[in-house]
Amino acid sequence: MKKPRLKSVVLSDGARVFCVHRDEVRGVRAQAQGYFAHGIEISAGDVVFDVGANIGLFALEAARKGATVHAFEPMPATFAALRANAKRFNLSRSRSNLGSGKIEVQRLALGARCEVATFTYFRFLSALSTRFPMQTAQNARLGVESVFDNPLLTPRAGWFRRAPQGIRRAFLSVFTRILFASSSQTCLVETVSMQLQKMPPQKMKSARIDLLKIDVEGAEMEVLQGIEADDWPQIAQVVAEVHDENGRLSAIRELLTRQGFSEIWSEKEPDAGQFEIYLLWARRP
Repeated sequence: MKKPRLKSVVLSDGARVFCVHRDEVRGVRAQAQGYFAHGIEISAGDVVFDVGANIGLFALEAARKGATVHAFEPMPATFAALRANAKRFNLSRSRSNLGSGKIEVQRLALGARCEVATFTYFRFLSALSTRFPMQTAQNARLGVESVFDNPLLTPRAGWFRRAPQGIRRAFLSVFTRILFASSSQTCLVETVSMQLQKMPPQKMKSARIDLLKIDVEGAEMEVLQGIEADDWPQIAQVVAEVHDENGRLSAIRELLTRQGFSEIWSEKEPDAGQFEIYLLWARRP
């Protein structure tokens, strides 16, 4: 894969960030800010794991609060933007009002075990890149059709709503194939516990994760399965985007309850529409 050509965009607060696609930034940032709800807090000196960091908008939010953020992102193009944003923040933190935190980045996926995995990178929808492309593909046509069927979202697509079913199907097939143009990318997968074990020996007694954030497009349970029993007490808070396929949301809530998280909330994402995509927040008492 050739070196990506990054773009930049100015956020509503005046901050400039690097990105792959400008039109994805607003949605990703809204989600990043939404994780700080239901009592989820971080303070200066806290340690945050950002699993599925994308271009680093959540990492920036956390670092501005003074946290040390370990950001993990497997997709090369997206990682390039993440690395550029982290570099800019780290260089400026000592001479600006962005806070005293820092961001450390790795081109790495976290999962249930150490392995090399194949990911599907969506050229025009990089935020949806995933280890489970079939799950995404099954939703793609439904999502595209619902957009074109909604006159508020596509006021100029009246021709589509009036077209015979055969023409609609043909158009959706071609449009979806273009929109979800993809390539395969391989990346090393490690586990949360492996990352904790890599901390310097002098820090092992204090190894902790004050906030574990997960946004991995369907691989949420795999990330949690990669946490060894002895490491669970070191994790204070969890936030995640959960794709509720085959009871995944309930299974994750049950797992967190078994691991001592008694304060758990979940809400359907505001823009999820017909898809079962939820935000989850969990804290220890």
